[in-house]
Amino acid sequence: MIAEIVAITVLALWWLASAVAQPDWLVGSWVRARDPFGLIPSFSFFAPNPASTDCHLLHRHVLAGGEVTPWRESFVWRPVWYRGLWNPDRREEKAISDASSGLVRRRNDRPASVRLSVPYLLLLNHVSAQPAPPGAVGVQFVLMGSSDDGSPPFVRMLSETHALDDRVPLPAGTPQSEVPDVSG
Repeated sequence: MIAEIVAITVLALWWLASAVAQPDWLVGSWVRARDPFGLIPSFSFFAPNPASTDCHLLHRHVLAGGEVTPWRESFVWRPVWYRGLWNPDRREEKAISDASSGLVRRRNDRPASVRLSVPYLLLLNHVSAQPAPPGAVGVQFVLMGSSDDGSPPFVRMLSETHALDDRVPLPAGTPQSEVPDVSG
């Protein structure tokens, strides 16, 4: 009986602290300052700066003869009726989205530090694991942005071309900075 009362009291206090901490006013800041373990959730249903563009991850492969394949979207969101109940792709989609956002924020850093950053390596790992055509020796990815206002897609960040296997060198003249043609 006492354990139940203690448990209910703790949960009630936690709920109260969570409710008070939501608005960004003095009490919310005071509560969060005293929460070193991050136990008080922060819900932001209405972002102050909502996203106005979509980010797309595209990749292409470099073949042994130096040819490159067309750009392909690496992750395509497929709306299905049961997505609200069961969404097995959500974690992959969220990881790609977070890595893309992190990489776009770092794109003006030194190139060497960008190439060694966790977001870059995560996206490189993702595109390297995509099915490759026979004879593929390299892979390159690009982050593209698009919006619903009719403006053309734009390049957010272009990677270097990376070898799929360290034992097989990239062909001479491998394109490093050729951006996708989005005019069509």
